[in-house]
Amino acid sequence: MVNIPDHWSTSLEFANIIDWKFEKTDNSNDIIPNELTHNYLLNNFNIDNSILKYYCLPADNLLSDTEFQRMVDSGFAGEKETVLYPYSIIIYGAYYSRTDLLTKLSSLRIGKRHKKINGNCINYFSDLIPYFKEYAKGFLDGFNDFDDTQIKPFLTLFAEKQDYVNKVFEYITKSLFCSHGWATLRRGFGTNQDEEIIGAFEDGQKQGYFYRAWSIVFSNNNLFAPLFQIQQESKPPQSINIDESRTKQIITQKIEGMDKQGWKYAFNNETDYNTFADLLTNFFEYKEYSLPEITIRLKRTCKTKLSKALGEIHKTLSENRLSSDKEFYKIIRILNHFEKETEKDLYKALIR
Repeated sequence: MVNIPDHWSTSLEFANIIDWKFEKTDNSNDIIPNELTHNYLLNNFNIDNSILKYYCLPADNLLSDTEFQRMVDSGFAGEKETVLYPYSIIIYGAYYSRTDLLTKLSSLRIGKRHKKINGNCINYFSDLIPYFKEYAKGFLDGFNDFDDTQIKPFLTLFAEKQDYVNKVFEYITKSLFCSHGWATLRRGFGTNQDEEIIGAFEDGQKQGYFYRAWSIVFSNNNLFAPLFQIQQESKPPQSINIDESRTKQIITQKIEGMDKQGWKYAFNNETDYNTFADLLTNFFEYKEYSLPEITIRLKRTCKTKLSKALGEIHKTLSENRLSSDKEFYKIIRILNHFEKETEKDLYKALIR
């Protein structure tokens, strides 16, 4: 048996692997035809860069600027946004989103009670085999039924080819909080009241849908490239000038003051830090804002100090009671350490 390594939940090593297969098998056990696998399609078709960048969005925050610079220093010539492909892990023939599986494995260490499968506590990676086998069934079901369940029922009677292309594009790019979103769909293991892991088939089915959708995109690059190019051109607004906003000055002072390392204590790169600071600034200044599609991944041990700083920011800038400020909680939840927290737990963390 293989023990679940500590570093899988405390570093990015597992998330940054290039390719990994559990219990390697011969090709007869693969459940997806080779010509429809992403590796085959990416290696045999010319794929527009705008498509590749959106495809790699779920793993975008897993590679820090420092790690990428080490790759560049070693001779790597590609772009940071497309280094890590999302589906690098294969278990019993089914593909796993690296960020989603990392989140699930990390969730095994959360809570006081052991999570279980079939009444047995999970202590080793191999204890998850029943989950993986059921996930594989769901993945195959989702892959095979994608058109019939997710696309065709929503087309008009006399739909044309472009209508189909638009609907597949919409499936990939739409974002529904906590239920659907290519860039943000990552969650811990679902459990019942007895901490028994549930939902393996549904987890696999959802990823099977996404995997098939991307196979369709890669197979029809010329049809989908214009849609992804237009979306890529919708760039976010320029960062707010700190000299022109007293609100942003206060926000940055609180975050910079939480530790001698400043914002680097919590954030992996300056882009993430500025995105979050600008979002808070617009929120407290009652200006229009939109939550980013991608969860911002923080450094591992920063939660306590950052929580205190965020609580102080709200106390200084908000006219609303923290205990009932649901919109503020939504913003905090774009940070990965807080994305699964209830409002009650968020409130406790912010007032410490």
